Amino acid sequence: MLAEMGLAIPTEEIFNPPAALLHFFEKNPEKSAYLLVTEDVRQLFTHIKQPKETADFVVIGDVRGANLYERLNQAFRYLEEGAGLIALQESLRYYTVEGAHLDTGAFVQLLEYASKKERRLIGKPAPEFFHLALDLSLIHI
Repeated sequence: MLAEMGLAIPTEEIFNPPAALLHFFEKNPEKSAYLLVTEDVRQLFTHIKQPKETADFVVIGDVRGANLYERLNQAFRYLEEGAGLIALQESLRYYTVEGAHLDTGAFVQLLEYASKKERRLIGKPAPEFFHLALDLSLIHI
């Protein structure tokens, strides 16, 4: 997408919330995660343990797609059973030519409110996200 906009940025220099999450699970390979993300992002995490009866974490990112109620309800159940909540970002809305749309942060707040759990933000604008990018030498100042 960046190349289509005329930006020649090498892939290895792009650091986004899914990259931060990959790093998190590299440090915690024994943990399982229920992923509320799009299918293309899910493909990045095929090596992460999937929950059987309980999950260590519920990860929520872009949740566009079918069966949203069922997926959110399953996430809620995992949170009720003790899973931690990880958010990849917290924007409440985004805009397209069709107008405003609910974004990840709205669903994060729904799960926080219903489960009484506080989310851990791994993506933007969490300081941890930017510190990790610096630590991994992905940003050169």
